[in-house]
Amino acid sequence: MSVSPIGSDIEENQGTSDPTEKRKSSAWTRFKKKWARKGIVDVDVDHHRYEMLNCMRDGIREVTLQHPEFNKSEPSADDHTDVFEKAFVSPSGKCFHFTSYASATFVMIRQAIGISDQQYANSLAPLHLPYLEFMSNSKSGADFFLSNDKCLFMKTDKEYYINIFRSFLPDYLHHFQQYPHSLIVKIMGLYSIKIPGQKKVGKIIANYNINFHRATICSGLCFI
Repeated sequence: MSVSPIGSDIEENQGTSDPTEKRKSSAWTRFKKKWARKGIVDVDVDHHRYEMLNCMRDGIREVTLQHPEFNKSEPSADDHTDVFEKAFVSPSGKCFHFTSYASATFVMIRQAIGISDQQYANSLAPLHLPYLEFMSNSKSGADFFLSNDKCLFMKTDKEYYINIFRSFLPDYLHHFQQYPHSLIVKIMGLYSIKIPGQKKVGKIIANYNINFHRATICSGLCFI
């Protein structure tokens, strides 16, 4: 099964009677049914994580596209422990607090494997496309989500495990700068979000089928 390159544009053809287009439509219908059988469902307005994911989307677009100071070619000691925080107001009027950890370090990781900020934002935080949930019976109790293009895999995780990961982040960055084609899972971002009346959320974002110039296996990280 092929998957669109991360951050690629989505085109829609409407109002055509071309038999070729009908065949494409049928193929798309079969594709959607196949994903449904795999336990992939849209995160719609009735989903209990809908507001959280949309707040996360706003925060990720903010930190990725509006803060060029995080674009560096060489890391500093402070980059690995840096914490970026910002408050947003959701469409429902709730104030939420978004946190991005080691933002500059993760920019350098993405640069090392050939992913631009725009590509990352287009895939992980498109403006009007819904996220998808992967229905899992994981014993950890974690939630699993997909970006709409199915390139990035998101997993909630406990703060304890995230802090372990952060402790070796400098070595992790160095590895991918030396070996950009490494098959080690690639963590491309670490975020948390706090909405009043809800538990703090952290999420792992994993790219499992990126294909810019080649097929590879990657991953990214946030937590609830």
